[in-house]
Amino acid sequence: MTVVVTLLAWTAAFLISLLLPFDWWQKAPSRQRDRLMGKLLGNILDISLRNLVIRALALGFLLIAYLLLVVWLPVMGGLVIAIVFVSAIGRAIFGRTTSDQGSAVGLIIVLVVGMTFVIGSLAPLRVLPPFVYVLRGYPAGTFLEAFSVGREWVFLDGVIGACGLAGVVSWMLVDAGWRLRQARQVENLATSTIGSLAIGLVEVKGTVRPLPGGGTSPAIELVYGMTNYLEPQQKIDRFVLDDGTGTVVVDATACRVRAGWISDVTGMFGVREIVLSRRVSRNDAIDEVRRVLLFGDRVYVIGNAERDESGELVVRPASRSGWNETVWHALFGAIKPPQGRDIHDVFFLTDGGEIRARRCILKGFRTVLLGGFMWTVASVGIIWSAQQPWRQAPPLDSWRAAYWRGSETDSERRFRFDRYIKAIGPASPGAIPALLEAMTYDDVRFKEPATWKLIPLISKNVGLARDAVPILIANLRTADAKFLQTTILALAAFGGEAVAAVPALIEQLQTQKTNTYEVTPNIIRFQAARALGRIGPSARQAIPALQQALSDPSPAVRSAAEGALRRIETGQTVG
Repeated sequence: MTVVVTLLAWTAAFLISLLLPFDWWQKAPSRQRDRLMGKLLGNILDISLRNLVIRALALGFLLIAYLLLVVWLPVMGGLVIAIVFVSAIGRAIFGRTTSDQGSAVGLIIVLVVGMTFVIGSLAPLRVLPPFVYVLRGYPAGTFLEAFSVGREWVFLDGVIGACGLAGVVSWMLVDAGWRLRQARQVENLATSTIGSLAIGLVEVKGTVRPLPGGGTSPAIELVYGMTNYLEPQQKIDRFVLDDGTGTVVVDATACRVRAGWISDVTGMFGVREIVLSRRVSRNDAIDEVRRVLLFGDRVYVIGNAERDESGELVVRPASRSGWNETVWHALFGAIKPPQGRDIHDVFFLTDGGEIRARRCILKGFRTVLLGGFMWTVASVGIIWSAQQPWRQAPPLDSWRAAYWRGSETDSERRFRFDRYIKAIGPASPGAIPALLEAMTYDDVRFKEPATWKLIPLISKNVGLARDAVPILIANLRTADAKFLQTTILALAAFGGEAVAAVPALIEQLQTQKTNTYEVTPNIIRFQAARALGRIGPSARQAIPALQQALSDPSPAVRSAAEGALRRIETGQTVG
């Protein structure tokens, strides 16, 4: 039930994160109307309140599901180990026997191994968030980043990956070894006649007969389809096997009929199987498959011959020990199992003969190898990714449009952009593409700092920065005087490379009004005249405007115009 609730919570949170068109990790709730949900709920709840509530619910579901898997299981395992350890100390203090103490220590070791396996089994699931995070280009402000980046995840992923490697190695040693033993026994074990059958591992062939006084055909039946593929409906009855020399009861009720590739995958963990391939019927109308074993069919069985409670000889799976008993036996020397029990059980039943049986067993072995390979890759992948620098903190350029799915006004994006801008120095030519991108945004809070940071990079990286000129020319239309001044300064830094900006700069020589007292019209006219002078002879078309500026009321503008005319006439330029 816990697993079902966890999966449902995870699915709900995942669907919410995909379908709702808002960004999860904003510093403040958005007051913009969402395209879809705004139409549905915008008239009922305040937009910012609605977004905040939905974020909290979705994030809560996701955290509950994830913490249940990643935190709850290890914590509970640790508590159990602690209780057992305290119990062992108590027994030692109160004079219990050495064997009791040894059993307690053994139980602790078994529990440690079990928790290692449980934690390690999270590796294939845990590797998905960082994998999708990288695949989608490090999307900032999403649940993928929240569950991929951070020092706490680096530590947890290292633990999960290490436990995953330990778990897959132990699983492969036990389960793959068990299947290989099955295949070798099928190949090497001589077929016994039922009349001379001995106790122990046997290989028998014969015809299926009903039990005396009971049993109706079919002896074994499997029905599965789209509605019950993961849990097929199966009926397995005890039956009598007759080879002409005698009869023996076959009890395969503890087994499972193989249904298909999904059954192969879900049966990787040591499921004892029955393979039926002769009598298969399909109903395409309802997408259903039926496999049966009828009385009178011939079968091949390899299993454990033993006496049941009534003394009757029965061939059935041995009462195989679980993984904890296997570890216990390996640690404390009880290698020989009790009668009727086998640490590495061998059992297989098929209607296809000995060759078919071995082929099916090896197919299961290959499935286990594939599962082990995928588990190993996931464990190694999560350990490797935990060592990458971006796992410690989000990439500096995570604000960029190529990596972002939100709007420019998102406060979280602004926060990341400001952090990125602070990291750019005069020797950071690699930042030029990101700066050019920011200069194309509608929000001046992106454009102005990006333009300012570009200026010291221009002189030594004109080739890389040349694409900024048309962007700067377009940005001269801004009404923000502070940004306008910064844009003119950037064009001036290009010198002769900014010749295309001459007409726009001539217009700025006519500026009579700005939107702030910090940057007056005189400053704009001064910077425009200065920029035209730095462009040099290519700005000859600005000579009439510059001559007119010689009579400007501002002494600074007159001086800049005079200097610009001198540069144009003498051929001086910058860039």
